[in-house]
Amino acid sequence: MILKIYGNEFVASAHDIDSKQLTQLGNNPSQDEIMNLIPDYDVSNTNYFFINRPLINDILSFEVYDGEENVWKGNLDDFTDIYDHGDNYPEIMDIDLWDEQDEYGDAVAWDEHPQFIYYEEINKGLVGIVKIDCENFDPEKLSCVCGSLEKDDDEPEFLDKIYYEQNLLQWIPLEDEPKNISTLFSIIS
Repeated sequence: MILKIYGNEFVASAHDIDSKQLTQLGNNPSQDEIMNLIPDYDVSNTNYFFINRPLINDILSFEVYDGEENVWKGNLDDFTDIYDHGDNYPEIMDIDLWDEQDEYGDAVAWDEHPQFIYYEEINKGLVGIVKIDCENFDPEKLSCVCGSLEKDDDEPEFLDKIYYEQNLLQWIPLEDEPKNISTLFSIIS
């Protein structure tokens, strides 16, 4: 079975820069200016953090398919709370950091990361796929771990990990890119 996730994709990354690069880039550089100053810069392969996960908001929805047949549609409210899930499937407690998000970083300047290039894009459409190994799908056997990214003006939440029964589901790369809604490059210092 395949679980397809629809909604907005949250892509964010940060790339540390030194004081000289900060001065050369100024406050609002274009992507071309960044690429000229840092030739190996790649928004998806940075020296600080990279996130690419479904954004948690009102349009986030899920569909499960058995081959071509749609067997379930729902939203995040249909998932079992991760702590209740751990009670139902004690094996999950053996998974390292089962209840913690991966530590990505924050999009605010602090001692260890005083200045960096922040990149963010929001895309819409099919934003995630995971494979579920089961005979009869039961949405009550789904749970998730959510993550968030601290920013100066808000703290977007995203779907970080998904479990079915005691299994951590693996993200399958998307074949088609979702439609871009917005893109942002900024210098945080």
